[in-house]
Amino acid sequence: MHKLSAMLISMLCLSLSAFSQNITVTGNLKDTTEKKPVKNAVVALLTVKDSILYKFTRSNNDGDFALKDVKP
Repeated sequence: MHKLSAMLISMLCLSLSAFSQNITVTGNLKDTTEKKPVKNAVVALLTVKDSILYKFTRSNNDGDFALKDVKP
């Protein structure tokens, strides 16, 4: 009985962690004419429903950015 309850608890924890996954959105910004990285640009993620700011970040010197912990 103890093994069964331990197995059920572990399955419950694993299933809850599967629902709480977050995504990291990454990218690279480049100027279209000169093909150079865009430094310090603001990258914003807005909600679809009402265009409210959800998350934002800035690009680094190489034009790379990452928005972490984005809900699917």
